[in-house]
Amino acid sequence: MLREVPFGDDGNFSQDTLLQRYNSDLANDLGNLVSRVIHLTQQNSNGIIPEPAVLESHPEEESVKEIARNLFDSDALLCLDFHRALTEIWKLIDRVNRYVEEIAPWKLKKPSEKDKLNTFLYTSAEAIRVMGVVISPFMPQTAENIAQQLGLSEIGSYAWGDSLIGKTVQKGDPLFPRIERKKPIVAVAPLSVPTSQTSISIEDFGKLDLRVGIIKEAERIPKSDKLLKLRIGVGLEMRQVVAGIATKYQPEALIGKSIVLVYNLAPAKIRGVLSEGMLLAAGDESVRAIVSKAAFSDWGKSPSFPFHSEKQG
Repeated sequence: MLREVPFGDDGNFSQDTLLQRYNSDLANDLGNLVSRVIHLTQQNSNGIIPEPAVLESHPEEESVKEIARNLFDSDALLCLDFHRALTEIWKLIDRVNRYVEEIAPWKLKKPSEKDKLNTFLYTSAEAIRVMGVVISPFMPQTAENIAQQLGLSEIGSYAWGDSLIGKTVQKGDPLFPRIERKKPIVAVAPLSVPTSQTSISIEDFGKLDLRVGIIKEAERIPKSDKLLKLRIGVGLEMRQVVAGIATKYQPEALIGKSIVLVYNLAPAKIRGVLSEGMLLAAGDESVRAIVSKAAFSDWGKSPSFPFHSEKQG
């Protein structure tokens, strides 16, 4: 609620908005981040948080540290400006989620990349510890759970430090299990697109509702070599989409990617899994690439596709 409405101001409340905030901000952004970092540490460092290497150039780590330090200088809590305080905290959470995608630790397999991998594991774990410190006034139990998963008896101080080096992480229950909202499925009339020719009219194209979304979760569908189940954030809504892109993309490499979604495609079940849309992709018999860059101003909105519509004289 404090994230949605500034403290002391009037605001609109609805269960739908609360659920969307919970699933997007808490379950996806924070909870999923903690789970990923714990898993990566167990997978790449036997669960022990390593000492970071001294790198000549590390702009990604410095960017994370700078946002963390700025949190400690903020007067938002002292001013009872809880909305601004949470906005600044989520800047760190969003930055570390991007940091995971920038470093792509699942690709760091060579011995020469070990220093970079260790630095990533330490930096992301310490950033999560700092998140626990700054969210403790709002969610004290969550801060304690984060400390336990990082192998700490308590979350520690505000200062960025080295208290985590050598600690053994412990994977726990999800911090914020997703809450699925049951809603009736509204069938969308199928598009009337000619099948006997290679072109369609601009009127047919105009029936498509294309939206830009961000992939929040991705996993393989059992017993399928081609299908992935994706959870896609479209504005404040989450959509589940089944996409045949598993031969081209690893699930973990898709997290955080911006994609273009056919938003008004009729829901359908594929291999028993509900799919609420379709990703735009290029290819023929196999997928070569998904459409991940488009002219848009904000996710959740429609991308722009300029075209010349003047009649020929």
